[in-house]
Amino acid sequence: MNKLQSILVTFALYLSMSCYVAACEIKFRVQPYPPFSIQNADGSWGGLDMDYAKMLLNKIECQIKPVRVPWGRGLEMLRVGSLDLMVNVTKTPEREKNYYFVGPQRVEKIRLIGLKDGIEPIDSWAKLANTEARYMRQIGAFYGDRFEQLIADSERFKGELIELPDNRIRLRLLQKHRVMGVFSEELYADHSAANLAQPDLLFKHPLIIQQTPVYFAFSKFSVSEQQINKIRAAFSAISQTKQYKAVGQGQ
Repeated sequence: MNKLQSILVTFALYLSMSCYVAACEIKFRVQPYPPFSIQNADGSWGGLDMDYAKMLLNKIECQIKPVRVPWGRGLEMLRVGSLDLMVNVTKTPEREKNYYFVGPQRVEKIRLIGLKDGIEPIDSWAKLANTEARYMRQIGAFYGDRFEQLIADSERFKGELIELPDNRIRLRLLQKHRVMGVFSEELYADHSAANLAQPDLLFKHPLIIQQTPVYFAFSKFSVSEQQINKIRAAFSAISQTKQYKAVGQGQ
């Protein structure tokens, strides 16, 4: 190989490596959960979660690879790096050991959703603890320290609390009176009610279980400190824009 050929080969290798380094694909957890996560007829994904993720990742020129998994499994995959990103994640000291948190992304409101012909309105934590009823929540969901304390303090409440991964199944069980209430993000409950044959069938209990900021959560296993610093700078640049603040409004 002469000198010119050697230079050309070296240059080609440089270009190849540069393209590889520049490529950025973020494995992003999705699961049907309208209006947050919606699978379209062509198999693509939309919804509020995708809007938030695209706005942030487009800023750093990264592509999104949707990975469909339930919430609880997604958190474990995020921990070991099989996923790179989840959204709507509540920050806790335990989770901060495994995830980088960027945000806050938005404010989440968790409510107890029941049926209008179900139990009497739950308007206090004491009433929630003492009302004999079976409730359901999503596996792996965190609804705040007060909720966790209620589980620890009340054997009756803990014994009647069922966990399932699929939100659609939870609502179907509620409509069949298999449970008397499900703990859910308020926007999801509003969207679900609006798409029922009887929109006024569901009832939002007065007690707010949790209203707290939620975050973009990135895996500490698969995302480097250099990358997360770039992501945090991107979030600072977009979070105060009209376009970012408009996501979710009117839903």
